[in-house]
Amino acid sequence: MEQTIKTILIVLLLIAVAVLGSLLYIQGGLIHAQKQTIMELSSKIKSNEKQMNLDLQAKCADQSRKEFVSNGWDKRPLTTFSNHYNERLNKCFIEIEDDGVNGTSRVVSDAFEGKVYGNYMWFSKKGKKYWEVPPIMCKVTMPAGEEKLCNSSDEFDALLKPYME
Repeated sequence: MEQTIKTILIVLLLIAVAVLGSLLYIQGGLIHAQKQTIMELSSKIKSNEKQMNLDLQAKCADQSRKEFVSNGWDKRPLTTFSNHYNERLNKCFIEIEDDGVNGTSRVVSDAFEGKVYGNYMWFSKKGKKYWEVPPIMCKVTMPAGEEKLCNSSDEFDALLKPYME
């Protein structure tokens, strides 16, 4: 009788191992299928994000052109603009550069809200080399809100970097 109980227990144990093995195999297949689904969905999300980013860049370019024209900058022969959509800040920046005969000015602002983030103005002085003349105005409002003054166009560009990433 004892031998029969041992045999039955061994058979039951083998059946349990077989069932658990089958369940483990099935679960492994399900996990693999879920990983595939996650990878496909992630790929679609990335594709959609890229398309949304391209759409936002196009809207930024359109808005910047509208701002440039509506403010009459397009009538000035030496004035140009560029735009940049900053994905991290979700903002569209326009930079207007006006190069005159005796100087230059640059303004960086939000193309939708109109908020100015940077101002640079420099005029030449008779008898001085351009690098000897500091700008008349050079200031940038930093992302945290504080205003920083600068002494050159290179410093101006460096301060604007967080917006132009």
